[in-house]
Amino acid sequence: MRQNEHELKKIERFARKAGADRFTLKTMNPGCNSDAMETDMFPSNPKYNRFEYKPGTRERIRIDQQCGRPWVMSNILSNGDLVPCCYYYDASIKLGNVNENPFKEIWNKEEYRKFRKRLYRDKESIERCNSCYVNFKMSENGWIPESYDLNQKCTLKEKLKSRLGDTPVWLVLQFGKRTVFSCLESLKKGKRILFPGNSVQKENVQFLPSQTYALKLPLEEDKVSGWKSYGIFNGTTRNLNNLSCHVSVLSPDQIPHQPHIHEEEEILIVLSGVAELVIVDSENKTERIQQMARGSLVYYPAGQRHTIRNTTNDCITYLMLKWISEPGNDNKKLDMTIVDSLEQLKTNTHQKGFATSVLLDSGTKYLSKLHSHLSTLEPGCGYPPHEDEYDVCIIVLSGRIKTLGQEIGENGVIFYAAGEPHGMENTSTLPAKYLVFELHK
Repeated sequence: MRQNEHELKKIERFARKAGADRFTLKTMNPGCNSDAMETDMFPSNPKYNRFEYKPGTRERIRIDQQCGRPWVMSNILSNGDLVPCCYYYDASIKLGNVNENPFKEIWNKEEYRKFRKRLYRDKESIERCNSCYVNFKMSENGWIPESYDLNQKCTLKEKLKSRLGDTPVWLVLQFGKRTVFSCLESLKKGKRILFPGNSVQKENVQFLPSQTYALKLPLEEDKVSGWKSYGIFNGTTRNLNNLSCHVSVLSPDQIPHQPHIHEEEEILIVLSGVAELVIVDSENKTERIQQMARGSLVYYPAGQRHTIRNTTNDCITYLMLKWISEPGNDNKKLDMTIVDSLEQLKTNTHQKGFATSVLLDSGTKYLSKLHSHLSTLEPGCGYPPHEDEYDVCIIVLSGRIKTLGQEIGENGVIFYAAGEPHGMENTSTLPAKYLVFELHK
């Protein structure tokens, strides 16, 4: 804060003398939404501001952003009181006590559900939530303006570009729950971690290899949380900082999370059931609802607010592809696109045992081109091994395909890494239909 920012170098020297391995500077968040207090307490150096302010003032810039914490976490105080998050350190909103009732019971009880609905529909009426930091635009440095090893000083951005074998969990948490699990597993195996959204050096990196993944439906659901995810692959490729794939099962009358945004670009493919997409226009504050059946897909550009929900009596299974890399495409960027791929079969043209229909073909924020087509491969047909300059993801909708020495059937996933040879053949007596996604960098 302003009263001690002149002591930063002194604190760093103390940490070094005390034998600390890392020195981290975190910005201040008074949590009071008081212009006067922020004027008096916030550092004079704008580098140490957590928030952006209106020019010439200490008034934070409000943004329209939904909080998702009560759907994914809770805080338990020392006396057992369970509160929605750390902002309720005084238990001004108390949802139960783990010394009196099991956590699972509190998590699913009506009182907690009502709080979630109120937060989603009328956040402004909850004073503490209304002043939370998620409602305001962060500064360029945000939470952590400096973080480095004391034995070899480097900036946070430089650290993110290098090997992060000793990454503290608080840093990983900023990238979301699924990334946390992936990074912790990588740490256990001694692998290098490459974070999305940052330029990285890819020398000596273990790239994601070509692989197949057999998937048999139905998958087991989680009847307690209503949503269960199964990882397929996740890692760095020669062209992308991060590429991941997972399949999820959404129980009846459930939603995995409230409408949210993220920096990754994303494709969702419905494998079973009928899903209801919720697409939010943040500027106009309107919602678009779209029904999607098996074989349909949606492309979400980075920053598109969205979610999915199940309003049916049966489980929904859907597959997600996510990727992120350095921006740099100056071409026209692909907007959010919904495709009923099965309908596209009507316009297929046949050539050498193939029937193909182009679904997507445009540049994106991170790709020079995202190309997708639906193919039908006739029995006995295929192509010999070859290499592509781009990564390829394939989802088998029906039939069987032999590739990479494996036979992959319905709902199976295939990944061809850029620069690695691969071929394909339909060894069955029935046509095989599959979705292809080419990720050109």
